[in-house]
Amino acid sequence: MQVKSLFLQHFHLDQTYYLMSGRCARLLNEYFNALDVHNKSGLNDIQFSNLMKVITDLTQTEILFLFELFDLDASGILEFGEFYLMVCILIATKDNIMKGFIHMHSRVVFDLLDANSSGTISVSEFKKYGFFFDFTPDAINGVFHEFDVSHDQVLDYREFRMFALACVNSKKEMNREEVVC
Repeated sequence: MQVKSLFLQHFHLDQTYYLMSGRCARLLNEYFNALDVHNKSGLNDIQFSNLMKVITDLTQTEILFLFELFDLDASGILEFGEFYLMVCILIATKDNIMKGFIHMHSRVVFDLLDANSSGTISVSEFKKYGFFFDFTPDAINGVFHEFDVSHDQVLDYREFRMFALACVNSKKEMNREEVVC
């Protein structure tokens, strides 16, 4: 996925907590309020779809999957908190810091990927929503091969947390290799 928004190019996440600064969050809230043309304190699926077509290169099907994913309370409206989380993930993608974001917010990412709230992530759930976290189908298969230690074809939170820790370790190794080269 590619983030094409010029507006979001000026937003970055704090490198310690992988969240926006208060100033950026306030600016994002103003942006959100401007998008909320119906004054419903949220964006409906049509508004969300049109926004995502402009700021990303996602397909309509992927956009609808994301609306379903981030509409945490199934209200049919994306409220600011849900929108904020989605934008943080877009920024992590744009800035190429998704591994750190997943590590710092592993529980939130796990709960998002666990679409049916079963307490586990199936391969199909991971593949349906994993594209938003920069996971290719091959990478998802690799995650299950390496971290599904119980071999039950699902990841529980403990297994997913091991994956999140491995993300950070691989990021640190990549950073060390960049310094050496």
